[in-house]
Amino acid sequence: MDKCKGAIAFSFFLLLCTPLIQQSEAAVCGTRWYNPSFKTCCNGVLNTFRQRGCCGTVAYNPDFKTCCNGVLNTFKQRGCCGTVAYNPDFKTCCNGVLNTFKQRACCGTVAYNPSFKRCCHGVFC
Repeated sequence: MDKCKGAIAFSFFLLLCTPLIQQSEAAVCGTRWYNPSFKTCCNGVLNTFRQRGCCGTVAYNPDFKTCCNGVLNTFKQRGCCGTVAYNPDFKTCCNGVLNTFKQRACCGTVAYNPSFKRCCHGVFC
C-alpha cells in the first residue's frame, strides 16, 4: 500500500514521507530530505530560504548581518565582542566587555590609553 501521496516517497531508512527530488540534489537535515539549492540546514533545523551562513539554527546572509557566538545581530559589523557585533574602528572590546570609546589597550575589561595610565596584571596601578 502507498503510504505517501503525489510526488512524495516513503523513506524506510528515515521512516517518513519525503518529497521526490533527484538524488544528486538531495541532502538530509535532521530527519528531513531537502534540496540545498533552495533551503538551508543549520544544525539540524531546516530553514525556508537558501542563505550562505548559519548562526546557531538560523540561516542568514553574512553580507547584511553578523553572527557573534551564536547570536544573530541585526547589522553587519567587522568585529564581535562576546555576542555583540561592533565596529573596532570606533569602540574597543576588552575581555568580552564592549567599551564605548576606541582606545589603544585594555586593563582587564576597561579600555584605556597607556600614555596616561598604567595597568598592572589587569588593574590600574
